[in-house]
Amino acid sequence: MAGARCALSASMPAPFPHQYRITIARTLPSRARIASGEMPSLHSGPSSQLDGDATTWSAEQLLLSALGTCMLTTFEAFAARDKIDVLAWSAGDRCRHRGSHAGGAPVHLDRVDPPDDDQR
Repeated sequence: MAGARCALSASMPAPFPHQYRITIARTLPSRARIASGEMPSLHSGPSSQLDGDATTWSAEQLLLSALGTCMLTTFEAFAARDKIDVLAWSAGDRCRHRGSHAGGAPVHLDRVDPPDDDQR
């Protein structure tokens, strides 16, 4: 938590605008390696529902992970501002993709609340 507190100090560690860079390289048909700087690379491809490899991250999983991480860091920023120690935090989310209709209609995503612990 000490690292998070340092990053959440009263002043921003880096002035705006913040810039982020990634590289995506094709490794196999419909598969890619995602890299950014010194971080470990990720392997990505279609979800298992689309005949993807279950051991790689799909775009849908990465999107939900990005949203969850934003929620976590926002929560920690408010907690740090209010001098509240965060002892633990976890979340889960899932999304249902309803597909698109013939004729190029927009894709629909529904947020599905995870079931309560007693319903799992």
